[in-house]
Amino acid sequence: MPFQEKIMGNLTTHTLYSNNHEAIDRYKKMADEQLFEYVIVDDQTDGVFCFIGKWDNYKGLLVNLSLEYPDTLFTLHGEGEDTNDIWNFYVRNGLSQFEKAIITIPDFDETKLKYNKNYEYENKI
Repeated sequence: MPFQEKIMGNLTTHTLYSNNHEAIDRYKKMADEQLFEYVIVDDQTDGVFCFIGKWDNYKGLLVNLSLEYPDTLFTLHGEGEDTNDIWNFYVRNGLSQFEKAIITIPDFDETKLKYNKNYEYENKI
């Protein structure tokens, strides 16, 4: 059975950034204890732990972890299955800030129009 079919609800790609490698390792252990099913995407890059799974308790876990490492800034970036489900959760010393992405598309600007040979249609009208 594919991974996505094992978990009910939306999956989110979680990426934790921190310059404290000990704290990242601690977070990995806490994730192992609290998550039922997840797939690690990246745990080799320094200061990054990325996994895909369903996890609703990340806020409480990170706030508690930040109390163990009060000088460390944690940035948890999440991207869900829905187009507008993109967010960052910042935590330091028990204090937190949650921000959803603001997606904008600039208005039309005629000065940006340009010719691009790659867009030519073979059967010209």
